[in-house]
Amino acid sequence: MKQTQEEKQWMADYFNIPIEETISFNSGNCFATAIVRTEQSANKIAEKVKDKVVNGGNYDGMKLGRISPIKLNEELFYSVMC
Repeated sequence: MKQTQEEKQWMADYFNIPIEETISFNSGNCFATAIVRTEQSANKIAEKVKDKVVNGGNYDGMKLGRISPIKLNEELFYSVMC
């Protein structure tokens, strides 16, 4: 999913990460997923949401902040459940 410059700026501002490290942010009814370029940015996102839990669905009550490395087109990125 391609993000607009405004969406990337929001993500960078909200999570206090460099805009260059933002890849995508997908918000659902119960939780969101952020994809970033570096583990450092993933850790910042995880720290911001560490005291929150999923609200509803199959993952109801699960703590947010889980970081998963993902490989896209031979490049390593980080997905964070937020």
